[in-house]
Amino acid sequence: MNIIKALLKPVVTKIVFLFCSVLIVGCSMPVKQMLGLFCNTHVAVITPLEPVYLAGFANRNGMSDTIHRALRTKCIVLRYDTTRVCLVFNDLMEVAKKYDDHIRSVIADNTGIPVSHIFIMSSHSHSTPIMDEMHLNSSDANDRYRERTISIIAKNAIETIKDDKNFVSCRLQIASGTCMMNTNRRSIDPKTGEAVIGKSEEGLCDHEVQALRFINAEENVIATIFNYACHPVTLGAASKAVSPDYVGMAEETIAKKSGGQAFFMHGAAGDVNPINGLGTSLAATDSEGVKLATAVLSSTFTNDTTKVVLKTASATILLPYRDQNIDSSFINEQVKIKSAQKTDFINWKESVYNWGERMKARLNKESKLPNGRSVSIGAVKLGSTMIFFIQGELFNSYQLKLKKEFPQLHILFAGYTNGEAGYVPDGSAFKAKGYEVDQAYIFLGEPSPLTSDTESIIVKNMEELVRSISE
Repeated sequence: MNIIKALLKPVVTKIVFLFCSVLIVGCSMPVKQMLGLFCNTHVAVITPLEPVYLAGFANRNGMSDTIHRALRTKCIVLRYDTTRVCLVFNDLMEVAKKYDDHIRSVIADNTGIPVSHIFIMSSHSHSTPIMDEMHLNSSDANDRYRERTISIIAKNAIETIKDDKNFVSCRLQIASGTCMMNTNRRSIDPKTGEAVIGKSEEGLCDHEVQALRFINAEENVIATIFNYACHPVTLGAASKAVSPDYVGMAEETIAKKSGGQAFFMHGAAGDVNPINGLGTSLAATDSEGVKLATAVLSSTFTNDTTKVVLKTASATILLPYRDQNIDSSFINEQVKIKSAQKTDFINWKESVYNWGERMKARLNKESKLPNGRSVSIGAVKLGSTMIFFIQGELFNSYQLKLKKEFPQLHILFAGYTNGEAGYVPDGSAFKAKGYEVDQAYIFLGEPSPLTSDTESIIVKNMEELVRSISE
């Protein structure tokens, strides 16, 4: 018997050693290899350190003169199995595509996350420093701000991704509510029959606010993403305050009352403004933010029981311009026609002239101007939630159409993503014309407005993309 024990002892010892080794390896397994959904969040400040020119209003005179609330870049990174998705939310009006492309490349190069899994969104507040290419104003201070901000956005995202020890296991809760602070802004001028910026009770306007919560094992809120369509222009051209507009107070209120971080995700707001907008009162701006936060906090959150999977998809759409194969004579003709138009923009004729000069310079350099606008789209499926991303300012009808097409999904519609791309009007808007259809392209430096086929192209492509990962 003693001989048998002696023979078995080394075998038993090896088995015990192997068992303990498995336990040790299992306990020290990196977060990214563990099963289930994990997330992490980081926030950094991007408030300007000196007066700068603010974006969004061609009629604004002078540089910023006060700070209403801090501007921030916020990042949430999701992990499921080997899939990682990085969502960045910036308190900026718009960021030129070349800058967003650079930021995404830096993040990808430093973390290994595919560029197609990185989505950078702008809140679209018109009280934030110029980061686009609308050529409204420029200064050395703005150049310094842009370089510093690009660096901070990339660094904050990279730190979020690499901060393995602070990723936490989480589950999902979803909710839908209603907030009546927005209105369609395209009124019809009875004299001309064309659309003008105002308030329209007849125009489409989605008052729904969608929310997605990440809850940890202790039932605490880690983060809340809330999605709503409304131009952040409670502060108008007369204001020179640096501000995230209503977004800042909404995020602060939700975070304070529910815990964790709160992230505003802007919807399809190309033709939607706040009812109480374009003023100068900072208190009124905060009041609108409280309204939106209250709509989120008063919504009933339910546990998402759908199996959690993290899927992504992306594509590029080409939206044809109305005018094709443009030459210098056509540009000169358009400068004459557009300059004669009556607008509320104080420097309209100068803007049109500068547009013409830029187009002719591009034509001389490139020999041919593009015949369409390239627009990137993307989607992330997470449980029953589908987040749809697209460049540009889509009209509100697009998110209403997508929700109607996929009623089984909790859809968050994220416009203003991965770079500035201009307005995307719908079919009815092309008939009524107006600023977004026939003038905004001048400020964006595009050679032509889009075609009236835009709606059918967008709808077809966004539905196909969502359908590709909806199962």
